Amino acid sequence: MESSINKTCKVCSKTKPIIEFTKSHINKKGQQYKPKCKDCQSQYQKQWIDNNKEQVDTYAKQYRENNRQKTRDVAIQYYYNNKAERLKYMSKWKSQNKEKWEAYTKEYNQENKQYKQEQIKTKATEVQGVYALYDNGECLYVGESSWLNHRLYLHKSYTRKPSRNKSQRELYEILNKKHPNFVCGIIEETPNHKEREQHYINQLKPLYNG
Repeated sequence: MESSINKTCKVCSKTKPIIEFTKSHINKKGQQYKPKCKDCQSQYQKQWIDNNKEQVDTYAKQYRENNRQKTRDVAIQYYYNNKAERLKYMSKWKSQNKEKWEAYTKEYNQENKQYKQEQIKTKATEVQGVYALYDNGECLYVGESSWLNHRLYLHKSYTRKPSRNKSQRELYEILNKKHPNFVCGIIEETPNHKEREQHYINQLKPLYNG
């Protein structure tokens, strides 16, 4: 029924289906809609944010400080629901901010040296699933493992010295020469990692999965 109703936007003056407008409130006449279409409302909000960056940043910072646990939970949930997209974004950011990335990595490694060593020793056998390698927003390789964190560590190690892995030496030589700054991460934790690996290969279309 809604799809057959039209409304004219007060900003762009275009007549559009009612579903192109955001619902506002209900009164005696029924469901009411905002005067701006969704496109114009989105442009207005973007422009307002651009013109009030300091105010927006101050509010966002204050909100995070007052809602640390909630903000952390939301961020973690978003990451787990969008792992492949986050890896893609991270690889682009790394390519564009190499000095910041190196400084962050150095600080992180110093602060978590003991934890990383323990993780390598135990080979993180409790984590099974699928992982991906990205560089500048492009998926390079998708793999699976029963020891995910250890496998990611080995990818970094073999890329530095491809001769140490005879079975995949060609892959690591390509990574070493063309993608030395790739990022890698887990995109799904699952006991059905072999089956899910093929799903992600079909979806992400990595360059070097043969």
